[in-house]
Amino acid sequence: MALLITVLNVLVVSTLGCVLPTTPELLTVWAVSSKQLRATWNITQCGLPTFTAYKCSVQYFSQWDNIARTTEVTVGRPHYGSVSLDDLIPFTLYRLRVKCRKLLDNTWSGYTPYAQARTNATAPKSAVTVGTPESTSINYRTGRRNVTVTWEPLPPIKHNGILLGYLVRVTDLRVPSGVFVFNTTVNDTTCTLEKLKLSGYRIDITAYNTEGRSPPATVEVQDIARVPDQPLDLKAETTCQDRNITLSWQPPAEFGGIEQYSVFWCELEADTNCRGNESVLSVPGTYTTTTLIDSWLPFHRYRFNVRALTSAGQGPPSDNTYKYTVEGVPSSPPTNVTVQAENATVVLVSWPPLPLVNRRGLLTAYTVYYSTDFFQDTKKTTVKVADDSLPAHSLLTDLKPFTRYSVRISASTAMGEGNKSEPAFIMTDQSAPGDAPASVITTNITTNSFVISWSPPIHPNGIILHYNVKYGGKITTFAYQTEARVVGGLKGGTNYSVQVQACTGAVESPCGPFSPVKYVQTLKGTNVRPNTVGPGASSSVAVIAGVTTAVVLVVVLVIIAWGAVSAPKLRQLYRRVSYVPKPQDFITEELPTTNGKSRHSLDQVSLVCDNMTPEIVDNVTEYRTCELGSRGPAGQSDVDTSAVNIKEETFGLGSRDPSCQSEVDASKVDIKKDCTLESNEVDYLKVVEVKDRFQDLPIIYVRRSGLTKREGDS
Repeated sequence: MALLITVLNVLVVSTLGCVLPTTPELLTVWAVSSKQLRATWNITQCGLPTFTAYKCSVQYFSQWDNIARTTEVTVGRPHYGSVSLDDLIPFTLYRLRVKCRKLLDNTWSGYTPYAQARTNATAPKSAVTVGTPESTSINYRTGRRNVTVTWEPLPPIKHNGILLGYLVRVTDLRVPSGVFVFNTTVNDTTCTLEKLKLSGYRIDITAYNTEGRSPPATVEVQDIARVPDQPLDLKAETTCQDRNITLSWQPPAEFGGIEQYSVFWCELEADTNCRGNESVLSVPGTYTTTTLIDSWLPFHRYRFNVRALTSAGQGPPSDNTYKYTVEGVPSSPPTNVTVQAENATVVLVSWPPLPLVNRRGLLTAYTVYYSTDFFQDTKKTTVKVADDSLPAHSLLTDLKPFTRYSVRISASTAMGEGNKSEPAFIMTDQSAPGDAPASVITTNITTNSFVISWSPPIHPNGIILHYNVKYGGKITTFAYQTEARVVGGLKGGTNYSVQVQACTGAVESPCGPFSPVKYVQTLKGTNVRPNTVGPGASSSVAVIAGVTTAVVLVVVLVIIAWGAVSAPKLRQLYRRVSYVPKPQDFITEELPTTNGKSRHSLDQVSLVCDNMTPEIVDNVTEYRTCELGSRGPAGQSDVDTSAVNIKEETFGLGSRDPSCQSEVDASKVDIKKDCTLESNEVDYLKVVEVKDRFQDLPIIYVRRSGLTKREGDS
């Protein structure tokens, strides 16, 4: 109780010691958005801060008026005050200040100095007020008018930022696409729209600043357009240069705002009433003349008329006028041109008649251009046209054999020649070479042969397939090569006349002329066997081949003889160096088993050792059958060999498949009781001999079950 009284005394003393609250400090304000500001401040503490709370009053003013607006907030611990001012005017400067009091005391502190901040900018939210548009001038003859529109300026408080100007957009009410026909910006509150049509328009006006545009204010301009009358005094004339048709006319009596003219024409022979086959050309409304470019048919009658068009619609057609066309140059060349080689020097060119719509007159001739070079028309020939409804053709003669030509064709009327067709290409056929092989040379002359060489013809006129060599009344053919060729089978000391001829793949007469006669005198000597004629053949080659064959044969015979003499010694050497198991280590009681069944045939002589792989015995020529000395008291062998079947295929050089059924008579197997063996072979079970019957016999060593080592065995 005494402690509580002491605390209360301290609080009273503290309160009395601070009569007025201290003015808040560090007032700061900033913009949060276009409609919100936020302010903070600090309160100097008085008395015991732990038990002190404050009520603060925030007073703020807008730049547009001097009306004080106030809001209050409570500040607890820690004593940092803050407030958010909402629903403010965008892009507006505000001034504010703060005062505070203790929550249990009505005494206010003094105001802080003013702090100010501006809300953020945003797009204008209010539309301008627009007056009624006025037509300041109207020209019915040209169909144009000027329209002026005015509006009230947007109040500064509604700018919401820095106002940059006003956007004026105009759309034609007759055009559904909504394309702007007028789109401009102005800094004033009035705008004159010049040279508008007489149709109706919609005008949209918006104010804009750096953040965007305001909602549009819309007004409409009245439509005063009307359908025009028909054009007057239509005339048609033929132009001198290109033979096209030129039309001219006068505008309607009252223009009514002509936007364009539509020109219609048709050919009367194909369609007497011009129903559905009319051609149409649009001409700007300011023009009263035009030239029609078309595939005019020669000496045909055409009908023409013109209609005027305004924003209100198209008017009636003018009076018809008629005109006969004259001839012109063909508008396109012949197509589907075909070329065919008749022989090595003649090519047939043919093509269908030029379509009627492309002639533009009576065809008088076709011109055929041909050349060995691409697009180089070095030669031409003319084909007269008697009936232009029939296909045409032309024979090109005196051409070069085996040469690629390009062919192009043009058509002509009395007015001139048209364009050339796309090139068609053809290769003429092969023919015999135009000249003989050159540089014929003979070398390496012997008593019965010589070597001849030559160069190909300068004008082969095709692909050289072979050459003919003529000598002594004979002709020998060689494949296409210019290498040296051997001509053999000749007589010694004889003078031969030699000529060479080249031949191509031509169907008829493929060979060209023979080269000039060249004389060759063979050497005198002993008669020898004539050489055969062929590539690379010569007497020296035959001698070398014979000597080589003899040497090889002698070497083979020496090797065979040496092998026969050395074979037994090699076998003995093999046995000395080969490892042979000791008798005490390897013994068996029966032949090996296959799938659990005992094998009674000796297709494999099986002696198996622990941890030993099968051993291959090579080149076995004598395999003897001997018994081992029995270790039993009776001295009998452990295996009965009376019923031994040896299969031929198993022991032969062929398959070792045990399923083979061909058997060998057991009588041919030599089984001996007392054969002389090496000391380290005495205890082998069996050694089987089948003379000259098998090679590479696999030996498998089998350890006898229950075998124990004898004393002294290693």
